[in-house]
Amino acid sequence: MWAYSLFEFGAMLIGTLGLAGIFWNRSGIQWIYNPAYFWLTLFGVLICFQMILLPSEVHQIFSPKTFEIYSNAVANYGNETSSSDFPISLNPHKTRIELIKLIAYFGIFFYIINHIRSRANINLVLYSIILAGLMEAAYGMYAMFTDPPRVMWLEYPMVATRLTGSYLDPNHLAGFLEMALMITLGYSFTFGRSRTRKKHGSRRPWYKDLPGFMMRAQKYNKMSLIFYSLGILFVALFLTASRGGMLGFLIGLGVFLAFSAQRLKLGGLLFLLAFIVSILFMYGSGIGKDKIDWVTHRYELLLETGLSEKAVRKNVYLTAIPIVEEFPLVGTGLGTFSDIYPKYQPQFIEQFLEHTHNDWLELAIETGFIGFLILVCGLVAYFYHFIRTWLKRNDSFPVGIGLGVMGATASMSFHGLVDFNFHIPANAFLYVVILGIGYSALNNELTKEGESVLSEVNTIGAPKIICVPLAFASLLVGFLYYQEIEKRFVAELNCPTQKNKTLIFDHQRVPEKIILALKMEPLNSDCLIKLASTYETTKSGELIQTNYVKNSPQIIKKAITLNPAQGRYYYLLGNEYFFKSLKEPERRGELLALSVQAYHSTLQYQPGYSGDILNRLKAWLGVDRNKTEALANTKIAVIGLLSKIYGLNSARENEIREAMESYFSSEELDRLVFAEKKGPTGKPLIKIREKI
Repeated sequence: MWAYSLFEFGAMLIGTLGLAGIFWNRSGIQWIYNPAYFWLTLFGVLICFQMILLPSEVHQIFSPKTFEIYSNAVANYGNETSSSDFPISLNPHKTRIELIKLIAYFGIFFYIINHIRSRANINLVLYSIILAGLMEAAYGMYAMFTDPPRVMWLEYPMVATRLTGSYLDPNHLAGFLEMALMITLGYSFTFGRSRTRKKHGSRRPWYKDLPGFMMRAQKYNKMSLIFYSLGILFVALFLTASRGGMLGFLIGLGVFLAFSAQRLKLGGLLFLLAFIVSILFMYGSGIGKDKIDWVTHRYELLLETGLSEKAVRKNVYLTAIPIVEEFPLVGTGLGTFSDIYPKYQPQFIEQFLEHTHNDWLELAIETGFIGFLILVCGLVAYFYHFIRTWLKRNDSFPVGIGLGVMGATASMSFHGLVDFNFHIPANAFLYVVILGIGYSALNNELTKEGESVLSEVNTIGAPKIICVPLAFASLLVGFLYYQEIEKRFVAELNCPTQKNKTLIFDHQRVPEKIILALKMEPLNSDCLIKLASTYETTKSGELIQTNYVKNSPQIIKKAITLNPAQGRYYYLLGNEYFFKSLKEPERRGELLALSVQAYHSTLQYQPGYSGDILNRLKAWLGVDRNKTEALANTKIAVIGLLSKIYGLNSARENEIREAMESYFSSEELDRLVFAEKKGPTGKPLIKIREKI
């Protein structure tokens, strides 16, 4: 959280000053046009549309499935104050967080294109990218040989076998290295000769050529450093053992070579290929043969077909596609994949999945076909203009950097099919910088007269009386954006709800802190869940219930109406009613009925809780076994839930029999629970014919 906030604050500062600088200009309002502006703005408008409350008539046009989910939640768990207008996003809080990140990326992109235009500044950014890649590679190699293996201050056993750098996931480091490699490779082309040459004059004395000779020597030293950097980055990428990263790099390299064939002679292409083959040979001949063998084994998993427990990512793709079919137009809301996917997640995938491991599929899930098409159109518009301009350039500098940008985009686009690098802020930030710096470099060419910025600058003549207020207005916008960052950071400090792998916060649930966080972030449903389970500590160290715990069902219901697809909330609500039924025997039948309703909703949105609910059912029977009236009510509820659990996963039949054998006869279970006929896949073909 601290890293996100720091990045967003820096992006806000840079973007705001850059925007103010456009208005604060003697010549009027000056800015550089880029075809991606329109599409990025349109995408931002779509995300804002996902968060606003829509009337039911409008909501059902754009997302009838989302309207159904919200309506059911409000009907079953809402109160008289619950609104009948709902947002498109199933979790507006997460969508708002993602929107803040998008604004930060857009601000960086806008600033680079409009303010980093000289060749010296462009080179400074390129050196920073290369240096960052080398530092990640060096630190990762150092960490591999540390005992015990560590990433920063955290012990991390994976580091002993795979390069992770400062990342905790080697696949995400691979995404970073892919882009750094392509930019470094493109930069190596900038040492070539420009096609714009000086006219041949008379021959000069040798001593007048000494400065030129010294410059050439410096140039060759720089070329040597760049080629050494390429080798280090290349080896580091292989040490990550990332299948998607290596395949992505090869795809990017293919695009790089295809476009470079337009500019290089055969000799140059042969030299480039010889360099790459030599690195591969050196690596495979002894530096990492065991690792190549292991990576080759990992590739074999890609050939698995069908729903196999080994091919987890493939299973996620296949089971996530129905989400696109049910939310086709505008999706479930940016950042909400982890909220909706458990409804479709097969039960043999036990781990919690925050992303699909497919950026393109996740984009379609969260923003629908409309959002997907907007971003794709933005990329197409950007590169249509980019490639047309690149083909006109003769100077080696824009040509080389342009090759690196196209290679990096091809590499990341392919890697995005098997991972979620665009959801990693460091990688998304680097990609935005590469797009911006590539556009600036492409519009910067050396001529006989010196450097010439060829970008088409749009100038709107305006007096200072207009420009000055606009400049201050841009500063005000930046201040409002800063307030949003500050509110989220303070709320997270008081009530941590996001997964944090590097810093350990105080996770003691203090009601006052959680209430402060809710004032900052009223749509954060996870804070409400924490509030519902707060305890106060007495001087003697004894934990006592707060009023919030006593009213926890109402608080959890509020969380459900804010995030209605989160199955965990329904499960917690069912548990609350179950434990209350143990403390209030006179209301046991009523409370168990409410608990059953919540558990049914749990199985609807998160079938993975079926094992936990099965254990809860067993506990019910253990309490009520000798109470005839309560047993009759419980028995009806238990049979209904058992039927649903079995319908979701018929492989649980033996587990159900073992858990219930002390309370139901085998004939009862066969007649009431296992009466469905199953097809070869284990899915029910006929509904239960007989009910109690």
